[in-house]
Amino acid sequence: MINPLTGEPLDQKSLRKHFEREITTGVTEAHARLANFIFATILGMAPMPGTIAIDNRHVRGSLAIFLKVE
Repeated sequence: MINPLTGEPLDQKSLRKHFEREITTGVTEAHARLANFIFATILGMAPMPGTIAIDNRHVRGSLAIFLKVE
């Protein structure tokens, strides 16, 4: 990443220092959001804010392939 103020690359150490929570939880949070979207779509529930409902029942059924429940 490039610092928009200086035009210099951001130091990895600085990124870890200032964005530790985001780096640690980012993947888990993304997976949770995707799983919630897929689950809601399969069940025909109202879509999350910022998303569009998928009305095609074949597509909704196919999404079950991608839902991994542990």
